[in-house]
Amino acid sequence: NLKKKKEIFLEDIATYGDAFLLLPAFSFRANTIASFKVYDTLKESQARQKVIFFHPKYLRNLALFWRTEGVTEFRLSSGLMITSVAVELCEHVKLYGFWPFSRTIK
Repeated sequence: NLKKKKEIFLEDIATYGDAFLLLPAFSFRANTIASFKVYDTLKESQARQKVIFFHPKYLRNLALFWRTEGVTEFRLSSGLMITSVAVELCEHVKLYGFWPFSRTIK
């Protein structure tokens, strides 16, 4: 509801400084309009945060990969998406708060 609470949103987001803001514009259609409203609001206000998006082809390939690994959900969770990126980009990844595990704690 950026029309009514734009200033509150901008104040809240300012606490994150120069952080990147990953918006789920292409993860599924219902997010697209809202994500671009947020993007436009940040751009108009010259906020310090840089908005980033996952490329639609990347999301499609990521979903296909996880299907081959047995993940059958209709769409991937944001946590699994971010974890996948971290594993691709980082040598060491530590995760906390993923519970309950669907099969084992491994």
